[in-house]
Amino acid sequence: MRHSRLLLLFTLSALSQQQYAQGSIPKLADPKASTSSLKFLHVVWRHGDRTPSRALPSDTANPITSWDPPIASQLTHLGAEQHFRLGQFIRLRYDGFLPAEYSFDQVKVRRTDYNRTLWSARCDMAGMFYGGKYKSFGEFSRKWNESGALLEAFKMDMVPKEEDLLLSDAYEACPRVPVEEKAQYNTSEFMAVEKNNSHFLHFLGEKAGLGADKIPLPLKDMYRVMDHLTYVSNHPERHHLPEWVTPKVLEEVRRLYNEKNWFEYNTQTATRLQVGKLFGEILDRMQAVSAVNETNRTKKQQLMQIYSAHDVTVEGVLVAMGQHTRIYPRYATAVLIELHKDSDKGDYVRLFHRNDTYATDLWELEIAGCPAPCRLATLDGLTRNKLVPASKKELNSECKAGVNGVGRIFSGQQWIVTGVALVFLMALVL
Repeated sequence: MRHSRLLLLFTLSALSQQQYAQGSIPKLADPKASTSSLKFLHVVWRHGDRTPSRALPSDTANPITSWDPPIASQLTHLGAEQHFRLGQFIRLRYDGFLPAEYSFDQVKVRRTDYNRTLWSARCDMAGMFYGGKYKSFGEFSRKWNESGALLEAFKMDMVPKEEDLLLSDAYEACPRVPVEEKAQYNTSEFMAVEKNNSHFLHFLGEKAGLGADKIPLPLKDMYRVMDHLTYVSNHPERHHLPEWVTPKVLEEVRRLYNEKNWFEYNTQTATRLQVGKLFGEILDRMQAVSAVNETNRTKKQQLMQIYSAHDVTVEGVLVAMGQHTRIYPRYATAVLIELHKDSDKGDYVRLFHRNDTYATDLWELEIAGCPAPCRLATLDGLTRNKLVPASKKELNSECKAGVNGVGRIFSGQQWIVTGVALVFLMALVL
């Protein structure tokens, strides 16, 4: 029995190592946190299962009217269950540290301006605070007269997406992000992935029905196929995959989707623009908690900050910590950042990842350049100047730097040409 357990742990560790940065060795974490030294907890999660953002034109058997709910990009019943389970998972690990009953002062939530992150957070909090009484979200929601009021009692902060530089995917609020992304699509590495998979991309382009200009399917548009097929494959009780989607095809779609997304945070600039403000807020909050004298701590002092967001947010926080993963964050996966304090180690940070939707295990990850115990001061010194804009004004300036009205960064030559043209025009006017 002991041999079987060791073999299982070895297998799980080997599989997990394939997901994380080269040379990084994840460690299976204890189910229960070390609450005696724990002072603060940050959790960043991806929303649960949702309906596709758009239907795949060729899949006429699964139109938007067949979805549940029949609206694009909405949390499904399955997604609600996934987050209820995550809430139960968090309660199990941090029971004794988190309050037994919900307290807005102690557990705060910031979400993005999307309905799916609102409902993911509500379902997760229901699992966290009522998961002992109800085994599933379905059971919880059947008590709707009671549970509806309970869900609405969970308070959350939100900023409109066009203004949200903290949690949004930054396309709305930071025009330089899509420009940086486009630059990655033009790199030799990205184009090599397309070339090496050209036959399969041609096959997908023909089958997806996205138009003649999408044959072969550009690798950057892989999400259009992945998005729809993920929903259909997650709901076999009411949907069936198109005949051309064999298990091998689905596996290849997932592989290329992960490869495409790996380029999203392939530069320090992209990481700084997308998650620099968020990571800075996490660092600042941990520093503030560290500065509080134990004798001055109050019973209602904040213990936990939750960010209910997206795959790009979860991945960005991991990248900021030096973990550029090869498997893009799945539904209801989460990053957990613990701040600990003890007399010998001082203030130190531990990083954990629940790396699968239905995982019952948690992995502790190395923080790049900060050996365990990773002292807060060391982590701050390693990352702040590289990743964290000094102010909102500085971030706004960086988001607009070199971006023209149609969303392109001017090259050096373009700036020279533009400057010469302006001088010429001024001469004519004068």
